[in-house]
Order: sequence, then structure tokens, then C-alpha cells
Amino acid sequence: MIAKYNTKKHYIDLVLLLEEHSSYDFYITENNTRVIVKDSASIKKLFENVTVAYVSESKPEIDGIMLVWQAMGGDVKRNYIKFNVLDEKVAENLINTLTQDYKGKLYIKIKKDSLYLKLFKDNDFRFCHDRGSELLLVKEKN
Repeated sequence: MIAKYNTKKHYIDLVLLLEEHSSYDFYITENNTRVIVKDSASIKKLFENVTVAYVSESKPEIDGIMLVWQAMGGDVKRNYIKFNVLDEKVAENLINTLTQDYKGKLYIKIKKDSLYLKLFKDNDFRFCHDRGSELLLVKEKN
């Protein structure tokens, strides 16, 4: 089941997920350095700029999170998807919910060899820029 993230209900499960399953796709950027979100301190930093977050609940814990993280680069404000999931089905359910509910323009930086690249392309994310080993994809407003 997909639900909006609730700190009181999901925080401990989120910490457990990130401790057991850290992901290169779930990071924040500090001083031009990528910091993988995997503990309480980095979760707190991440959520300072989160506008919406969804979790996939599989009793008794969660098996994925997908959120929109707002980043400022110069004068440009962009909304990036960040995610950490245990499998492709969880990712598919989260991306479907997020893209149906979110009305703004979305970006994602994703590895060219990511298992999830096709999923984002199938959900109307289009090529924006090549970033070396990653692609920047964009989905226009709903």
C-alpha cells in the first residue's frame, strides 16, 4: 500500500530501511558533495527540503520511499525525485502515485545503467541532459 510519509508513523521504519539498504539514488548534496542518506542525521537534512514523500508499506515495515526534494542551483529551483526501494514493483507503485498526485515539473538524476531508468521513461520522463554516468530526466507539469 502506498501512503504519504508520516514522521510519527514511518520514521523508525525509514531508518531501518536505510540502514539495511543504502542506495546511491537516495542522497543529498552538501558543498558540491553527494551524501548518501542512511542515518538519522542525513534523514533530518534531507527532509529540510522535501515537499512531498510517499512510502510503500508492507506490513510490518516499509519497503520503499520516493520523495520530491527541492534544490537551489544559482537562481534555478528544481524539484528532484529521490528514491530508495527494495524492488522494481515497489518503485513502479511509488512512481505511479507520485506522478499522479504531483502537479509540478519533476527532475531525476539517474544512473545510465539503473534498473529503474526504463520505469521513469515509461512514465513520461524525457531526456534533459547527459551527466557523465548519469542522465538528467524531466517530466513536465501534469
